[in-house]
Amino acid sequence: MRTIIESNALARQFRQYKISYRRWDEAFSEAQRALRSAPETFPEVPNTGLRRVKLIGFEGVPPLSIFFTFDQNTVTLHFAAIFEEEE
Repeated sequence: MRTIIESNALARQFRQYKISYRRWDEAFSEAQRALRSAPETFPEVPNTGLRRVKLIGFEGVPPLSIFFTFDQNTVTLHFAAIFEEEE
């Protein structure tokens, strides 16, 4: 199982978006399990070296695309973008 690391840029965005870390932990729990065990299953973002996981909106957390990289031991969450739920 890989360790998940949140970048400083992601933390700044959470403050900007006014995301509660308590709610984030709840909303992200299922995606976190998948990222730890099989991050390669998430789609690549062309020409960036990044992959993306989409998180459907959850009370206190807007719908987010989370962009990440991974190696044998870690998954690094680099930044987030709010998306329209129809995407």
